[in-house]
Amino acid sequence: MDARLVWIWMQTALGPGSPRSDALLRAFGHPSALWEARGKGLEPFRLGKAERERLADPSLEPAEAVLKRTKELGIWLLTPEDALYPSLLRGIPGLPLVLYGMGTMPDLELMPPIAVAGTRSISDYGRQATAMIAGGLALGGAAVVAGGALGVEACAHEAALDAGGVTVSVQAAGFCMEYPEKNRELRKRILASGGALLCEYPPEDPGRRLVHDDFAMCNRIISGLSLGVCVTEAGEKSGSLMIARSAREQGRDVFAVAGNILTGRSAGTDELIQQGARLVRGPEEILEEYSGRFPYALDPEAASGIREKAARPVKRETLPPPPQKAPAEKAAPENPVHAPDFSRLSGEARRVWEALEEGPLLMDSLAERCGMTAPAVLTALTELEMEQAAKRLPGQFYARA
Repeated sequence: MDARLVWIWMQTALGPGSPRSDALLRAFGHPSALWEARGKGLEPFRLGKAERERLADPSLEPAEAVLKRTKELGIWLLTPEDALYPSLLRGIPGLPLVLYGMGTMPDLELMPPIAVAGTRSISDYGRQATAMIAGGLALGGAAVVAGGALGVEACAHEAALDAGGVTVSVQAAGFCMEYPEKNRELRKRILASGGALLCEYPPEDPGRRLVHDDFAMCNRIISGLSLGVCVTEAGEKSGSLMIARSAREQGRDVFAVAGNILTGRSAGTDELIQQGARLVRGPEEILEEYSGRFPYALDPEAASGIREKAARPVKRETLPPPPQKAPAEKAAPENPVHAPDFSRLSGEARRVWEALEEGPLLMDSLAERCGMTAPAVLTALTELEMEQAAKRLPGQFYARA
């Protein structure tokens, strides 16, 4: 028998995140022992009638159907017995009995996970702060964890990917539900870039409506599998504050970015700081908290390299207009490419500059042509941008300025 079946059976009987699962596992030791008990010995656990009936039913057919469906959809499963199951999750109340995933699950023992959270109604300031924190964490060797929602969480995933890093998106719904619909392409990009999508729900009816408990369950996993949570922008009643609360309850670190006092859009993060969250001014300060535990994985100095780029004003970029034909009586003036001062550039920046001679290129293409890693290319591009010799175009393309 596939050992995963009894884990699926138990999760189905109790429901995801049930507080009863911890006590039952302590008493019975393993779901297989609970399954073999056929409902006996459940009196001390204050279970509802429906829960007792489901735990007394030995049929594994529903679990087998779930397992078959996941295989058909290319979804993998993790239980607490699997090596890649996040070890930090094993200690939280109501540990996930089964995690469903797509993509490539990073080894979070080697790539320390740090979560980024915040408002869905992100401001330009919030976007800059999130890009600096999440992009820097990725550059410094951390796995960026977020919930895949609109606003700060989507920005965090994008910044980690732009930095050539790894990101994990914890979904509030099963993979048959495209939620949120607007982030469909982002989820595809995460999968294509070596990241992972995680959820606690088996493949299900895409028409099911999400409720508050779904997001609460998701939040506890985001904070539970992370060393710490950084909230970059949150209003007074932002749902992201639930992640910070969950992190505190689980004994995780909570970090927060100070808000822009002129707009008042960060009342939530400011309150977190007043309540004891650590004020951070850059990703390197977060990584320094864990660099002693992960000296070969984390590089706070590399993380600080993103600061100059992230601090620039947010630009609403548009595609350049088509070239206009010059009047016949007057030749069109030339617009020469700005050549940088090579004496002030590193060898890597010069290699990237030379590669851009062929025209706009994607980050992956640049890295391949230069024989460099994506983080190294991003650092080189930052040098060129500071020299006003390179620029970022829509669609993640880069070109000479």
